[in-house]
Amino acid sequence: MMMDLSLSLTSAWPCAATETGASASSPNGIATVHARFLRTFPISALPTNLSLFLIDDKFDLILHFVNGSIYSISRAWAWRRGIGIEEMMQPIDVERFRRDGFLAIPQLVGAATVAALADIYDAMLRGEIDCSATDNPLGMTTRQIMLPSAYHPIFRDNPALDAARDIARDLLGVADPKPVFDMLIYKEPGQLATTPWHQDYSYAQMPLTPAGTLVPSDEYVQFWVALDDVDEENGCMHFVPGAHDAPLLDHYIAGGDADYSQRLLAIRDPEAALDLTKAVACPLKAGGATVHNYGTPHFTSGNRTTARPRRAYIFNFSTRDRGA
Repeated sequence: MMMDLSLSLTSAWPCAATETGASASSPNGIATVHARFLRTFPISALPTNLSLFLIDDKFDLILHFVNGSIYSISRAWAWRRGIGIEEMMQPIDVERFRRDGFLAIPQLVGAATVAALADIYDAMLRGEIDCSATDNPLGMTTRQIMLPSAYHPIFRDNPALDAARDIARDLLGVADPKPVFDMLIYKEPGQLATTPWHQDYSYAQMPLTPAGTLVPSDEYVQFWVALDDVDEENGCMHFVPGAHDAPLLDHYIAGGDADYSQRLLAIRDPEAALDLTKAVACPLKAGGATVHNYGTPHFTSGNRTTARPRRAYIFNFSTRDRGA
């Protein structure tokens, strides 16, 4: 692919003095060019699979070149999330997502955002913000608040949603992914209930979607954001890679009545239906996230710790509007 970046930089920079901070052989295929002034920087010779970040110190601009497309990101975008430039430059491996059905993102947002979200999350748990209409136990066992965005604006507009929307654009291949669902699932220390192996598309119909239904794996993605450090002891996510493209597996109601909106569904006989020897645990620091599609089997354990809560903030993006 032939491309000249000067086409996108019209008249903002008066000269072309550049200082190269890395090269195409850098780790993760990322090159960073720090430029105090830029006007013409031809990159026609670069391989199309290279991620190139152009950081302008004067105009507070980052230009992100990936596979022939340019994305403009202000430095304030990174600072708003409490993320440094180096941390922001985490490539999203779209091909791996398509192959495995999930990705782990070490840092989606920074500490300031985690603290702000956790503060409102805790207020909801304490009942200081009334969520009683949708604060019902998942499967009659695990604390779950559906649609927290209906109760507080922070869950309608926050840096986690912004960052995830950018990722969803790449994973779904659409310019404007639509937020279609959100929830909070809380496992306090000593809460030993598991969230059994299941596929999200099983919830698409009441009481459950029939086995054998084709899963639209390119229409929905779900982000699971850790507001605490999570691991296998307090309930991090686990996935079975490569099991998302087949028709939906057979599920059953593992908790709650058939007409209960927060019923718990589970794959029937997961040891036979899945190769659980391939299951991957995804421990994360607070602010990290996983993303998966609606056909990816996943599981979380109970919280076996005595002093470490597990607050998960979960939301979905789709190629379609809510209710479409």
